[in-house]
Amino acid sequence: MPGKLITDKDDQPLNVEGHPGKKRSTPFAADWDGDGDSDILCGDSSGSVWLFVNAGTKQNFAFSERQQVSCAGGPVKRYGFSQPVMADWDQDGKSDLLVADYWGSIVWYRNEAATSSASPSFAKPVVLIEPYTDEREKKEGVKADCPFRNFRFTVADCDGDGLLDLVIADERKNASRRSSGPTEAEHAKIDSMKKRNDVIAKELKAIRDRAWKNNLKDFKKDEFDLTEKEMADLKERVLAAIRKDDRYRPLQRESDRLNERIGILTDPPYNVSWLWFARGVRPVKDDADTKPK
Repeated sequence: MPGKLITDKDDQPLNVEGHPGKKRSTPFAADWDGDGDSDILCGDSSGSVWLFVNAGTKQNFAFSERQQVSCAGGPVKRYGFSQPVMADWDQDGKSDLLVADYWGSIVWYRNEAATSSASPSFAKPVVLIEPYTDEREKKEGVKADCPFRNFRFTVADCDGDGLLDLVIADERKNASRRSSGPTEAEHAKIDSMKKRNDVIAKELKAIRDRAWKNNLKDFKKDEFDLTEKEMADLKERVLAAIRKDDRYRPLQRESDRLNERIGILTDPPYNVSWLWFARGVRPVKDDADTKPK
């Protein structure tokens, strides 16, 4: 079914601004105030964590204006692209806050509220997973035995031992399937496939240009004089004409296959995401306020 836009009590979209020019928010639904309905926590690209309290019901949302989540040391603020998760990490019956960030750290804010039904009161953060700083990368490289950066994670007792675990997806740069570049024979194959692809590209362009020219005639005017509605109509006709051309799809499929084979042979560096399981992680540092360099 189509999604429904989440709005506040004034029927305005919930907005998390984040870092100028970089917009990526990560929401997490949790009963923040213990009233039985779901509120929304949201991390943003600047590293902040925001709260939208649902003053309505489970069925009829009425979210408040956003407010920044704080801890004993001030606002919760990480180092870009924060992802909040609420879970009872220390198993004292109260939901704590865990936050991941761009640098590959996960920190834990212990909930020190008096009861589980009270609004959370978070302590200063402690580190569960240490950040992969630039300095660490220069020293250690992109290691294959631990997560790298730009985490997304979830929390669960995966092994049934009664302790919560972390399941992490990281982002790893410059991965490659090969230890060396293409051989001389492979270079020859690549050149041959690229030449064939150039021929296909010209044939596909000719089909598109012909469909455009033939359908534009029906409007009896220059394309720059078309109204917005006429231009939309023209584009629909052109697309339909291209689809009817028996050569277009086979040529496009051949081009896709050639590009895939070229990519396998050249194998340029690319980013991948590896999954990690961290069993019952305990804090490694008391202070998580050192900014990565």
